[in-house]
Amino acid sequence: MKLNRLGLLPLAMLAAASIDRASAQIYSQNIVGYVNIPFLTGSNLFANPLVNDSDDINTIFESPYTPIPDGATISLWDATTKTFAIASVCSNAVWNPDLYLPPGTGALLITPADFTNTFVGYVLNHDGGLTGQLPAPLFSPPPVYTGPPGTFLLSDAAPMPDIGTDIFLNILGRRPRIGESVTLLSGTCTYLGHGQWDTLPVLELGGSAFLTVKPNAASRLTVTVPPPTLNLIVTNSQATVSWPGNSSGWILQTNTDPVNGTWGNYTGWVTNNVAVMDSSATNVFFRIMYPSE
Repeated sequence: MKLNRLGLLPLAMLAAASIDRASAQIYSQNIVGYVNIPFLTGSNLFANPLVNDSDDINTIFESPYTPIPDGATISLWDATTKTFAIASVCSNAVWNPDLYLPPGTGALLITPADFTNTFVGYVLNHDGGLTGQLPAPLFSPPPVYTGPPGTFLLSDAAPMPDIGTDIFLNILGRRPRIGESVTLLSGTCTYLGHGQWDTLPVLELGGSAFLTVKPNAASRLTVTVPPPTLNLIVTNSQATVSWPGNSSGWILQTNTDPVNGTWGNYTGWVTNNVAVMDSSATNVFFRIMYPSE
């Protein structure tokens, strides 16, 4: 596939194939485009955002704006040894050795000067396959990762930025587990559970990050089966919620509308699985949750 940059708009869609019956529009079976990514002096964690006929770095690094500085290096991460492999070095716009860098694989580029590279190719789905025909969902999560635990340098195979739990969803096909993390050059962001991070990670389009993946066993719940039953006693404008004392680790949540409302963690005191509160509110409902994520 030879793509002419002059004939493309950023992530432009070219017409040709599938039919959206609802709107009677005709769309192409794929999406092609280009992405301009700046590389700053020093270290850059990046990824190839678009698939090309040949995803070797001598093909995908053809900057029309700024010559790639001599001495720039690209290194791939070895998750087994937890080190970067032998670097490819750029000299006179040629990388040696020539490395294979498909979308989804992260890499480290170190450059002695700023430059911008234009990546050209097909848009992929999160699973690394070509985007499906419209009007089917354009992007869908990849299959759930079932490989070994470890620290991997990865990126979203689809050309889009990801924030927070979407990083794990769009790369590993699942939400992060408590204690798993995303490490960028700016620091490590650790998942705390319930959609919360100690620092919210942001993975830019064309960026990559170290994902620390815990063993599958970490997601298994070691809780009482069946789950414990809540008890509620309301007397003299006071509500007392309790559950069995041998059921540790559960979190009390409240809601004013159990059908359409949003559940939130109870912020008052809970002692020995007992919570006592004022019952003057019009409607309050309770449940307990075990933190699986």
